[in-house]
Amino acid sequence: MIGSYPTKKHPEDDLCKLHHKICKLFCLNCAEGICSACMDIGEHDLHQVSNLAVVYSEKLSVVKSKLVQAEKYHNGLRSGTASAYERNLRLLEKEEAFHRKEIEAIAKEADLQVSQMTRIRKAKLKQQLELTMECDQILVDMQSKVEQLSANEFLQQSKGIAQKCDKLIATPDDVSLESVDDIECQLIPPYKFQQFVYPAFLKTKTNAIYDFVMKSAHGVEWKLTITKSAVVQIKPIPTDSQILQYRHILVVVMPHRDYTKEIRHTFVLDGKAATFDLVKTVQIADEGFCNYLGDLVMKIGIRPHNLLIEKQLLVHQYTQKKDACTSLQKRLQSITDEYDYKHLVMNFNPKLTNLQKGVFLYSYRIRDDEARQWCLSVKLKSNGVVGAYIELLKGSPVNCSYFIELKHRNPLKQLLNTTKCRYYNMNGRKSAAWGWEMIAWEDLSKDAGFHPAGMLHFRFGVRPLPVINVVA
Repeated sequence: MIGSYPTKKHPEDDLCKLHHKICKLFCLNCAEGICSACMDIGEHDLHQVSNLAVVYSEKLSVVKSKLVQAEKYHNGLRSGTASAYERNLRLLEKEEAFHRKEIEAIAKEADLQVSQMTRIRKAKLKQQLELTMECDQILVDMQSKVEQLSANEFLQQSKGIAQKCDKLIATPDDVSLESVDDIECQLIPPYKFQQFVYPAFLKTKTNAIYDFVMKSAHGVEWKLTITKSAVVQIKPIPTDSQILQYRHILVVVMPHRDYTKEIRHTFVLDGKAATFDLVKTVQIADEGFCNYLGDLVMKIGIRPHNLLIEKQLLVHQYTQKKDACTSLQKRLQSITDEYDYKHLVMNFNPKLTNLQKGVFLYSYRIRDDEARQWCLSVKLKSNGVVGAYIELLKGSPVNCSYFIELKHRNPLKQLLNTTKCRYYNMNGRKSAAWGWEMIAWEDLSKDAGFHPAGMLHFRFGVRPLPVINVVA
């Protein structure tokens, strides 16, 4: 009951450690149980003191209430978690089924595309093949018929026989070997074939090596090494070794005057550089694969294994180019920082309309450690060119490094001129000036990137060089 002293398994825990009496009070300030003797000696004067049993019951009630709430929450959470896991599982299975259906649809579409590309050609070839076989049978029949007919029967049928002979002579009117390399598929990238000639192949020594360079799809560069040993071998190596992690297909075709002897090999390039056997060297010589000059002609094509590999390759190339651009930007920034660090730098932003022929526009002055005073002057010259000059207005002669930059919204179009050393000496004049003709007025006025809001943005810097005394 609230207000009664709670029963403890270890009553000694409620004994005052100082006076060894039962703690019936609780100091809220010190957060500890105390006895009546503690109160008598005045250790807890001005502290908030309450009945220990009451405080215990109140605190215990609050904690038990929270435990009940926590139990309800976690019971609900467990059931909700199981429901959430089940829902996520169903969603995953549904999404998997959707993607598989999409893949199946894409494969069907690609299959249909290939079928459409080849159907007409196959029908034509089958028709020609059937016609050839029909002609073969007619020829056999005619030869047999001519041998078996009597003179009278032959003369009576000679006109029809002659017509059939003319038909046999006229069919087929042209026979050629068709290429199949033009067949494309949405899921399989096309080959990019190139023809290579191994000059004087028959005359080269055994173990001779001949190198070619070719580019496959998306500008991937390959070095192809052909080795003439007992077997002709080819070793393709990409200039970028990381390309090997993306599976490619290599096709090597060795044409022959007799198309039935043509050699065609397909190899998988997967993960590491490899050497592939093409054909025995003696076969090339014996079967006449070389032309009359002894050259060996080959047609070679390389492509990514499939559309997914091609996508990975493109991502790799994009990342490489992005990293290269980032590196270049950092390099350009370091160059800019170098000029900003070593030079006394100032910006000058005159209005475009203030540029008038023969009139100088002057920036504020820069003062160096030797109290020299420098400024930038800009002028539209009589020849229609805008000139910019670093002027020494006050101070002793000095060698100086300086730069002048005309900014543009497009950083690639910014104009920057620099010099490492130029001698400045006023010689009693009002100033000494060096600089450049920056840009033609016509080009400047037409390109709004140089004058956003009608303002030109120059940046310039000077760096007086220390005098080096050489002691003989």
